[in-house]
Amino acid sequence: MKKLHEFKVSKKIVTKVEEKTEEGTLVKDVISSEEVGVYIKLPGRREMDQMRMVNAAEVGKALAMGVQDRTSMRKAILDQGGFSYAKVDLEELDKLLPELNKKRNEYQLKKAEGEDTSEIEKEFRDLYAEVQQMESRLLDVYEHSAETIAERETTLWAVLNLLFWENGQPVFPGHTDETKKNKYYEAADSPEEYQTENEAFQKAYLLVDAYLFKGIPLDKIADFAELVDSQ
Repeated sequence: MKKLHEFKVSKKIVTKVEEKTEEGTLVKDVISSEEVGVYIKLPGRREMDQMRMVNAAEVGKALAMGVQDRTSMRKAILDQGGFSYAKVDLEELDKLLPELNKKRNEYQLKKAEGEDTSEIEKEFRDLYAEVQQMESRLLDVYEHSAETIAERETTLWAVLNLLFWENGQPVFPGHTDETKKNKYYEAADSPEEYQTENEAFQKAYLLVDAYLFKGIPLDKIADFAELVDSQ
């Protein structure tokens, strides 16, 4: 099975330990942790087709409900001057995104050639943080666009169907999309009980979103994960 990425998450282990006391035997819980491997399956043609269907259906559903797409929102901001901070950010992002890609390529080239990457890595992190701040400010504008809604649902579908423990068992088991999503909601609503599942989900979500919607190619996912972990 081809993998998009694999990584480790922490799992809490509770062990019953008997302790002899003057009053008798006391049983207490000893909490420790161990690393557990998880991996994201590389989506094949079938999964990619299903994700296209999910995305198209969610976009259509949103548009039918009167939700604007990003093109309409962007045009309104730039033409009409609404959300002045958003207009400035949009114009600045048009300049920074090509620079970010340039820094990413420089980092990957230096790493491949065995050169010191500390300086270019810092430049990338600083630029990435600046872009992230701008994109975060734009969330209020784009958060409810038809495409964003569809991307969230598509990425969620992908993670629930492509995330596995190292033994090959799904992190969110179920025979249908509904049962898998219910398992995800159960984990999200009980963070202490499902700490390992939630940690695996959060990292997998970022990587799947990057691969599907942020233009990060397969051979660069590991580098992207490394850079994101360093933030």
